[in-house]
Amino acid sequence: MSERRRFSVGMAWMFAGNWVEQACNFAIFVTLARILGAEAFGLAMMAMAFIVFAEFLVRETITEGLIQQHEVEPGHLDATFWLLALLSV
Repeated sequence: MSERRRFSVGMAWMFAGNWVEQACNFAIFVTLARILGAEAFGLAMMAMAFIVFAEFLVRETITEGLIQQHEVEPGHLDATFWLLALLSV
């Protein structure tokens, strides 16, 4: 498979994965809005805003170090994995 074809297939899967994730998030959002009352839903959404912001910071900052490396060593992968695992707890 050519590089261009592999890139296109990878981009298509990433695009589809993002849309599926957003659709699931929307379904959960609507379900919670219907089940919970206004006060409980507002409190839950404030907590979710904090969680999404924290996830964004972790996802977009720590892994950037791997992306920017010209040569990634196994130690880099191990350190990034364990740091992400620790922060996710």
